[in-house]
Amino acid sequence: MKQLASQVHAFGKALMMPISVIAAAGIFLGLAAALQNPAITGEAFASLQVPQLIIGFIRKVAGALFANLPVFFAVASAIGLAKAEKPTAAFAAVLRAAGREDR
Repeated sequence: MKQLASQVHAFGKALMMPISVIAAAGIFLGLAAALQNPAITGEAFASLQVPQLIIGFIRKVAGALFANLPVFFAVASAIGLAKAEKPTAAFAAVLRAAGREDR
């Protein structure tokens, strides 16, 4: 029973990274969307090109993180479940996630 609890703990610990990525990307995506909305920030701020360009970049990065969440979860679960050769398991997870047909 202790071995099962240890394995579940290791798996849960491995999933902490993608869950924290979800939280951070969600915060950045929400803030960027709000700052690009002229109804919230006003036309004066929405017409400034440099801040809007930076905010647009942040929004695209956060969107890319959300788009690649399956890869993050695949790598994290492979690392959490592998007993040895964790880098090999992570690489295999990336290859498997990249080879999905529904992308």
